[in-house]
Amino acid sequence: MSEAVRPKKMTVDEFIEWAMNQPQRYELVDGEPVAMAPERVAHAEG
Repeated sequence: MSEAVRPKKMTVDEFIEWAMNQPQRYELVDGEPVAMAPERVAHAEG
């Protein structure tokens, strides 16, 4: 039986470099980038 290949987890430095070039916001969770909800105007103004 074959084993599933797990992708390499990102380091914080790799994530920061990668995230700076993305059109939306992400957070790093257990070495994997996860898309965040868009910022709402009410939060941005407050």
